[in-house]
Amino acid sequence: MMKKQLLTTILIGVCFSLTAQESLIASLDYAKLNKLIELAKTNYPKRKVNEINEKMASSSVTMETLNYLDMFNAHYVYRPANRPSIDEYNPYVYNGFQFSVRFNISNLIAKPVNVRRAKQQLKIIRLQNEDFDLMLENDVKAKYYSYIQLTNELKNKTLAAQDSKSLFERLQGQFELGEIDLDTYAQARTDVANTNSALIQTEVSYLMAKDALEELIGVKLEEVK
Repeated sequence: MMKKQLLTTILIGVCFSLTAQESLIASLDYAKLNKLIELAKTNYPKRKVNEINEKMASSSVTMETLNYLDMFNAHYVYRPANRPSIDEYNPYVYNGFQFSVRFNISNLIAKPVNVRRAKQQLKIIRLQNEDFDLMLENDVKAKYYSYIQLTNELKNKTLAAQDSKSLFERLQGQFELGEIDLDTYAQARTDVANTNSALIQTEVSYLMAKDALEELIGVKLEEVK
């Protein structure tokens, strides 16, 4: 009879666990999930590096565009107007200010290529950053789902451990009064040990899932409103 009672208790626990697993979607807070994604995009170190690289690439495009002026070199020479136009010290036809502009044909060919290369590099970096953001977003979602799953599982395992302990304490009293046999008592004792072991393992998994999610978002979950 007692063994049948133990079996019934176990089946009830299994059904309760399955019901909780089926309702996991109802436990999801999508507003909070979006907040977690934004925090990850703000605080995750590798994404900060990506932003810096994009800014550097954008600056390179600007600099290459401005460097078009490098192909022109302007010069001027001033010769006093009161000096003879031509002598051994001043072999120039004209005095006063003389201006000249030099044009570098090689720069004219190279500059468009350099500007185009800088723009292509910026485009590549932006596409890589977009791809990284998608992967980061999916990673946050996966870790959040795992965290919620283990949160629910921890609640189930905690209740199961409490129920197992209560049942064992009742059976222990009956065993001391000689109302149940040793096998039934030993089985209840084993059930307590197993449920406690399962609870501890779930606690470890829960803490690891929490740490993994906090690593992405850069803050403690308790600080997320």
